[in-house]
Amino acid sequence: MKLHHVQNRFGVGSKLLVAGTVLLLASCSIEPKLLTSEELQSNADRLHHAAFAGAPAKGVKLDFHDVLGRALLANLEIRQDRLTSELSQLSLQELILRTAPNVDARLRNANRNNEGGDVDDTTPPDRRRQTRTLSVNWSVLGLGQAYIRAKQQANAHLILEEERRRTANEIIAETAELYMRAAIADRQLSNISTVLRQIEESALTADQYGQEDLIDPLDALLFKTRIIELRAILHDWQSELLADRARLAALVLVNPNQLSFSQRVSNFLPDNVGCQKTENLERLALLNRPEVRQSAYGERNGRLDAYRALARILPDFSLAANLEYDSESSLVNNSYFELSETFTYNLINILHVPNIRRQNATREALREVEELTVAVSVIEQVRIAEVQAKLSRANVNLERERRSLWKQISDIQDQRTVFDIRDELNQFEYQVRAINAQIVYEETQAQYYSDVLRLMRSIGVDLFPNDLIHLQEKDVARLIASHWSSLKPSLKCA
Repeated sequence: MKLHHVQNRFGVGSKLLVAGTVLLLASCSIEPKLLTSEELQSNADRLHHAAFAGAPAKGVKLDFHDVLGRALLANLEIRQDRLTSELSQLSLQELILRTAPNVDARLRNANRNNEGGDVDDTTPPDRRRQTRTLSVNWSVLGLGQAYIRAKQQANAHLILEEERRRTANEIIAETAELYMRAAIADRQLSNISTVLRQIEESALTADQYGQEDLIDPLDALLFKTRIIELRAILHDWQSELLADRARLAALVLVNPNQLSFSQRVSNFLPDNVGCQKTENLERLALLNRPEVRQSAYGERNGRLDAYRALARILPDFSLAANLEYDSESSLVNNSYFELSETFTYNLINILHVPNIRRQNATREALREVEELTVAVSVIEQVRIAEVQAKLSRANVNLERERRSLWKQISDIQDQRTVFDIRDELNQFEYQVRAINAQIVYEETQAQYYSDVLRLMRSIGVDLFPNDLIHLQEKDVARLIASHWSSLKPSLKCA
C-alpha cells in the first residue's frame, strides 16, 4: 500500500491573495485629485500644438481650393467619422473571424489531499494531476447567426460611410459660404478704411473752423455728431467683416493673413437654377442623398434581424472533436481522441413561432413607414431649397439695381462743388450708403450661391472627390479644383 504524505503548496495562490488584499486596501484611500498647474500647462501646450500641427508655413497663401482641402483634411468632425469608420471595419473583420469553428485549449493542474479514506484502496488518485484538452466545435446554428451578424456589420459600415459623406459635404458647403463672406471683407475693408480716413480729416477741419468762428459753432457740432454716427456705422461693418474672415481662418486652422481671395466661388457654380424641373430634382435626391441610402442599408439590416429571430427557433446541429490527455496513473489510456455529433432542439420554441412571425411583419411595416418618412423629408428639403434659390436670385437682381443707383448718386454728389460742411456731410453720407449698397449686394449674391450649394446638397451632389475622405492626398487642391470645375453642369440650364 502506498503512503501519500500531503504537503500544501499554494505559493502562487498566496501571492495573488496578498496582491489582491493590497489593491483592495489601496482602493479605500482613493479621492478626487485636481490637476496641477504644470499638468494644465502641459495639456494646453499639447492641444495647441496638435491643433496647428498640419498648418502650412507662414509665408504660404491659400486660395479657394486650398481652403477646401484644409477643411477636408484638418476638420475634426471628419477625423472622428474616419476613425469611427475604421473601428467599424475592424469590427466587421472580427465578426468574419467568428464564423470559424471554436478552437479551445484547456490546461489544468490539480493538487489533491489524499490522506484518509479507505485503507484497502491500493490505487488512490494521484496527489498531483494534470489534464490537457484541445477541442474543436462547429455549430451550424452558431455559424448562421455569426454570418448574419457579419452581414449586418457590413451594412452598418456602409451607413457610417454615408454619414462621412454627408458630414464632408456640410463642411465643404460651410467653408465655401464663409470663404464668400470673407472675400467680401477682403474687397470692402479698404473702401471702408478710405472713407473713415476722409471722415476723420473732415471732422478735424470742421472742429478747427468752429473754433475760429468761420462757421456756426452749432453747425460744427451737428456736423461732428453726424460724423460720429457714420463712423460708428462703418466700424460695425468693419467688425462684422473681420469676424467673417476670422471664422474662416478658425475653421481651417490657419492664420487669417494666409488667406487669399483671388478666386470667386461664383465662377464654379451655375448662375441660374430656375429652369430645373422639380420632379427631376426630387428623383435625383432620392437616388443620391446619403440619408436615403442609409435608410436602404438600415432596411437590409431589418430583414436580417427577421432572419436572426427565425434562426433562434431552429434546431441546432454541432460537431465536436476533442483531444484529451490526463496524467492520472490509474487510467489505462492517458490520451485519447473523441468525436461527437449533437442534435439539439428546444421544443418550447414551437410556441414562439406565431409571435415571431407577427413581430417580423410589424417591424417590416414600421421600416416601410420610416423609409417613406425619410423620402418625404428629402423631397420637402429639395422643394424648400429650390424656392430659396429662386428667391435669392430675385433679391440679387434687386440689390444690383439698388447698388447701381447709389453709386450714381454718390458719383454725382462727388462731382458737385462743396460750398459748406452740409454739402460735405451729404457727400460722406452718400459714400457710406454706396458702400452699404455694395456690401448688401455682395452678401445677397453670396447668399444666392449658398442657396445653390444647399440645393446641390439636397439632391445629393458631392462637393468633394469621394476618395479624399479615404486618402491623405498631398495634391488636394488640384483634385478639388478638378472636381469643382464639373459642378456647374450638374444644375446648368440648357
